[in-house]
Amino acid sequence: MKVKTESVANGEGLNSCLAEFLDYLICEKGLSLKTQSAYRSDLEIFRAFLGNGGSGVAWNEVTTRSVLAFLDNRKSAGIGGSTLARSLSSIRCFFRFLAAEKVVASDPTAELRRPAGKRPLPHPLSRTETLRLLEAPDVETPVGLRDRAVLELIYAAGLRVSEACALRGENLHLANNYLVVTGKGKKERIVPIHDRARRALEVFLEKGRPELDPKGRCPVLFPGSRGKPLSRQTVFHRLRKYALSRGLRRLPSPHDLRHSFATHLLEGGADLRTVQELLGHSDVSTTQIYTQVEAKRLKETHRRFHPRAEIDRVRKSAERRTDRST
Repeated sequence: MKVKTESVANGEGLNSCLAEFLDYLICEKGLSLKTQSAYRSDLEIFRAFLGNGGSGVAWNEVTTRSVLAFLDNRKSAGIGGSTLARSLSSIRCFFRFLAAEKVVASDPTAELRRPAGKRPLPHPLSRTETLRLLEAPDVETPVGLRDRAVLELIYAAGLRVSEACALRGENLHLANNYLVVTGKGKKERIVPIHDRARRALEVFLEKGRPELDPKGRCPVLFPGSRGKPLSRQTVFHRLRKYALSRGLRRLPSPHDLRHSFATHLLEGGADLRTVQELLGHSDVSTTQIYTQVEAKRLKETHRRFHPRAEIDRVRKSAERRTDRST
């Protein structure tokens, strides 16, 4: 995916950058619509500040000083500390995205201190929910075969949705059950896949792909409509459709399958460094958030099943009966 470098004064260019970023927040980072809306609001206020006086500022002309001037302006207007911290977080995330997409040469927020606050925990699916979701596509149709292969692959290899959509035939080494994935920063990593995902890919390549791309024009592994590459937005919406069809309590994003991959590995006894390598994280601190998810689950299991918990439930039930009788 590429977005154009345009000035703030050019509404089309700005909207293109912002629209791509907002799609990225939901489809790849797995953020909620509410959070996406907050990012949009923060960035539109920042855009209005940059364009003050009608002069316009290109994204690649924004400097650290520009960002600090914006925050000072907001503080002078009486905006509270937590809102300022969120605004900086939104701007930081946006410019990291623009830098990764080569829209800007460097990130003007890179030297600014990260706002204090807790990172939200991932929301992995349970093993049962994951299985129900993976089995939802109709494998009697070419689209269903494609969707089954995509979802199996994201979960089996812990891929980002953009990584799955960008896969090419030469990335597959099915005879040896592994993929070569190009992740952030153009870094390649080797990721093993299990037999179930390999079989889904083999069936799709044999029966599904020739139907979806009969002329062989699509440059990537998974074709979308009219032979064009499958988009991450399409994966997101089809995943939601399958979740609804299987009655899942929470509608997941493709990134939740990646979260599930990492969480289920740790639950099964994998060490943190191995999970870091498989996910393609440059820093193990990013991977450590999954240990917090595991710790939270352990606490909940302890609370529910410890013998003392059962004694407390019996005691409270007896107290309620006594209260009703009096």
